[in-house]
Amino acid sequence: MELNEAVSLWLAYRRWKRQRRRENRMYLVHPILHDRMTHSMFETLYPKLRQHEKKSFNYFRMSVKSFDDLLLLIGEDLLPRANYVPREDVVSPEQKLVITLRYLATGCYFADLHYAYRLGKSTVIDIVQKTVYVIWNKLKDKYSNERTFDRRVDGNCKRIRKIYTFS
Repeated sequence: MELNEAVSLWLAYRRWKRQRRRENRMYLVHPILHDRMTHSMFETLYPKLRQHEKKSFNYFRMSVKSFDDLLLLIGEDLLPRANYVPREDVVSPEQKLVITLRYLATGCYFADLHYAYRLGKSTVIDIVQKTVYVIWNKLKDKYSNERTFDRRVDGNCKRIRKIYTFS
């Protein structure tokens, strides 16, 4: 079997599997996720955490002021595109940051965040990936120093050469 035939068969199998999975879905949106606007951690716990600095720091590993500063810095980049039709159930930049910081602070499973914040698992994964990307792009120039990194790498290379006498 040639490579082209193998790739074609594999793509056809993936397409068939994806269609079969869609046909077997019972719900468009699962009933547990329907009450996100009233029962999610963002709606119930987050407002209370903002009132208590120590608990908020324990939950996010960040002060409320730092959270607000970070949100101010990256919030605009987390908004939906300009051509997006506004809806009331769109995930806000604040909620995206809350989910991402909780993931970074605890390293919990995406499934845990999926149930806690009443969002789809793939949505949570997408939110965390995009938010971390935005945070990195906004803060890398301010907090990442290439010269320090280069010196560290050069020092490590010299130590390795000295130990193993490569040169």
